[in-house]
Amino acid sequence: MGRTWAELARKLQRVRPLALATHLPRDVAAALAARPGYPRLFAVAFGDPAITPVRIAFAIADYERTLVADQTPWDRYEAGDRSALSRSEVYGWRAMQTFHCVNCHEPPLFTDNRFFNTGLRRIEFDAGRENVTHDPADAGAMKVPSLRNVGLMARFMHTGQFANLAAAIGFYQNAPVLPGRDDIPGAGIYSFNMSVLTVGDIRAFIADGLTDPRVEKETFPFDRPTLRSERGAGDHTAPQAPARFSAEYGPKGVTLRWSAGTDDKGVVDYVLERDGVVLAFTTKRHFLDVSAPDEGRVTYRLRARDAAANVSKAVVAKVDVRRGPGF
Repeated sequence: MGRTWAELARKLQRVRPLALATHLPRDVAAALAARPGYPRLFAVAFGDPAITPVRIAFAIADYERTLVADQTPWDRYEAGDRSALSRSEVYGWRAMQTFHCVNCHEPPLFTDNRFFNTGLRRIEFDAGRENVTHDPADAGAMKVPSLRNVGLMARFMHTGQFANLAAAIGFYQNAPVLPGRDDIPGAGIYSFNMSVLTVGDIRAFIADGLTDPRVEKETFPFDRPTLRSERGAGDHTAPQAPARFSAEYGPKGVTLRWSAGTDDKGVVDYVLERDGVVLAFTTKRHFLDVSAPDEGRVTYRLRARDAAANVSKAVVAKVDVRRGPGF
């Protein structure tokens, strides 16, 4: 979220783990009471207190390997419990196979971990995996997501543009034939002739048949603290203001730079204004203003903002702009 690995490692040296979180699980609270800092926690895990990008990745991966959501009704059904799925969910599971949904959402993970362009957006607006591989053949391709626990999500598709699961399923019925859209592997073009009942059955199967009750109820091993970013409207604690905010005029425009506040936990982005008008929302700590006025004194104000929409006090940077001929 705008930090380099080196910056993240330095930050973990000084911050207190989960300082702004509430409702810590008992095992987490006990671990933090015994070892209240990241260096001591890293020492227990790795043998010495060094915090490195590789160790951060190892720690996250090790935790994620404990989160195996394999107790869904579908898992019980496949294990022989014919009563685990409702009749509608059974019909939905059959429809998933009939309409080749499982060619991409392959069980038991309900993803094949490959990348496809489903035609959600034009590739000139959403390059997708091409941004990583730089291969034009990957333009618009996105990783096939797992359908496990999808029923617990609030938004759907990589753009988040659908607010309910039925709308996401409906997209595949009426997907526009955009240039570069991939076919269904082994099944040709998208051509679905689903009834309303079939769509409802598929929705029931995905929403309920693939939801692990431990995830839904947030019980072990899926219990977790409540993060500051989840406190919503009830959290009125403003984050600390950014530091060392500067503005420098150059041939390409005005370059703005700043540093995070001493305690920037919970900050999700920065709000940048020019002469009282919002210029940008950014997660980075630098910005190039290429549309600054041709001349005169320009005043920039910058605030840090958290997920509950609380904003810090503004810091100010001023710069004189004098664009010469041929700018």
